[in-house]
Amino acid sequence: MIFQIYGLQLDIPKEYKIILWKDSVFYEGTVEVHGSVGNMIKMDWNDLNKVLQKYPSPEDFFKENIERIKEDPDILDPKLETYPWDSDPDHDYYFHKLSYRAVRKFPRKEISDYIIGLGIFCKNSNRFILLQYRPPEKGSDMGDKALEIIRSFRCVCKE
Repeated sequence: MIFQIYGLQLDIPKEYKIILWKDSVFYEGTVEVHGSVGNMIKMDWNDLNKVLQKYPSPEDFFKENIERIKEDPDILDPKLETYPWDSDPDHDYYFHKLSYRAVRKFPRKEISDYIIGLGIFCKNSNRFILLQYRPPEKGSDMGDKALEIIRSFRCVCKE
């Protein structure tokens, strides 16, 4: 099923729940896409000018956070994968999955974890669009489905 708001479009299963944050507007807002228990893809958008003051590209935005995660002494074996996304010259993007093992102090255990992120600079609508997914600690993992939904994102800013 195609879900679209303010020119931001996702293809999501019709049984998924969509929550639009109160006070979301064209230049700033949040949508949550909820799948099975505890699973959520979050899509945020903001005024691109605010983001460009600190990050010249979507990759720069993510690199700072990725480096912070990698420097954490409780993070083991970080692995970064990047993915292609159907883009055009008006949409700079960075699409990745960061997988790692994390040591939890209490109760002491080691868990496998990952974060999927797609960041897009839309030059036409002057917005930064950010989609992210991280599996819940308890419950089932949407994994490949989350990747598929995030990959389906389209910015229909020219329509």
